[in-house]
Amino acid sequence: MPPLPVICYSTAMNNAIALAKKLEREHGFNQPQAEGIAQAIHEHESEHLATKADLAKLEAKLETGLTQLQIKLMTWTTVLAEIIIVVPKLT
Repeated sequence: MPPLPVICYSTAMNNAIALAKKLEREHGFNQPQAEGIAQAIHEHESEHLATKADLAKLEAKLETGLTQLQIKLMTWTTVLAEIIIVVPKLT
């Protein structure tokens, strides 16, 4: 997986620091405990962040799928139009 964009990593790290301070201040954890918990949460969350590259790959897949769907729809529309034209001539 490519490295996380700096802005996302920075925001997530700031959140982890804020969490550690809150654990110390409001919940009675000592500094090493609070930092350990915050770091573990930060690492877990970082694994699940989508990068711009991840989103670009997804967008490309969606565009390809949409194009394929449009082609199928045009094919079926053409087939149905031909049926509408041919069936009345058969009766």
